[in-house]
Amino acid sequence: VIFINVIKNTLLDSLQKELYQVFKKELNLFNAQYRDLPFHPHVTLAFRDLKKPVFYEAWEEFREKKFEREFKADRISLLKHDGKAWLNHAEFLLVNN
Repeated sequence: VIFINVIKNTLLDSLQKELYQVFKKELNLFNAQYRDLPFHPHVTLAFRDLKKPVFYEAWEEFREKKFEREFKADRISLLKHDGKAWLNHAEFLLVNN
């Protein structure tokens, strides 16, 4: 996996806890294995679907790069892999309180 670390903050922690409850109660998605693991916010750039030779090329390209961006999101998508591709399983609008 190649990923970008995200700076943890209280808003992300709150969002993760709220989403966890929604996934569990409204979508009946619950995996006991992940219940007690710490939350590590990140953005995934490459996953298992990247073949090894290409992975190593990508790793050489990105491993030392600094990446700093801010953005506002108005929704979050829950993706599910069907064995061939990632599909949008559910989408959640984010509302400012």
